[in-house]
Amino acid sequence: MKTLKNYILEKLVIKKGKSKSNKIKVSDIQELRKLIIERSNTSHDLDLTDIDVSEVESFNKTFAFLSQITSIDITGWDVSNAVDMMYMFQGCMNLKEIIGLDDLDVSNIESFEGTFSGCQVLENLEDISGWDINKCQSTYSMFRKCNMIKDLNFIRDWDNANIKTMSLMFGECDNLADVSAIKDWDVSNVERIDGIFNN
Repeated sequence: MKTLKNYILEKLVIKKGKSKSNKIKVSDIQELRKLIIERSNTSHDLDLTDIDVSEVESFNKTFAFLSQITSIDITGWDVSNAVDMMYMFQGCMNLKEIIGLDDLDVSNIESFEGTFSGCQVLENLEDISGWDINKCQSTYSMFRKCNMIKDLNFIRDWDNANIKTMSLMFGECDNLADVSAIKDWDVSNVERIDGIFNN
């Protein structure tokens, strides 16, 4: 029996865009970027939980240089088919929070080049501490100019065995004072590490 309560709850779910069948499906980065730009023109706090990104293979420059954005919610995003997140949030200089980072399956990502580069006020990077980056080969400029980073405890347990490029990974992180958390990282396979802490 379908009660009035059930009917109301169903309508609320649909209205909030939480129903998987009701999500907006995008197949590539061009579609996704266009949708994000449209929304960023009307709001600085982006709720993108109603978008199905499961077919997207590259998140290259998804939010790049959208400097007006202050908050992004990507809770529920399925990024398991993606192979790169290059410059995904590059130049988002006023971005303070990315909700949903901790739930992302990044196990197939091969490049995090410049992913958070220029996110000068981003505060919740500790949410990526549990990321599986085993397939990653490049973290070039990944956290460059992330001025809210004071120590590297949040990436202490990352498996960096396959990374070949770490150049400028923490370049120009003005408030980074303690790097001891990664002192035991195995960098035997790294080919480029120049300027990793360059200021």
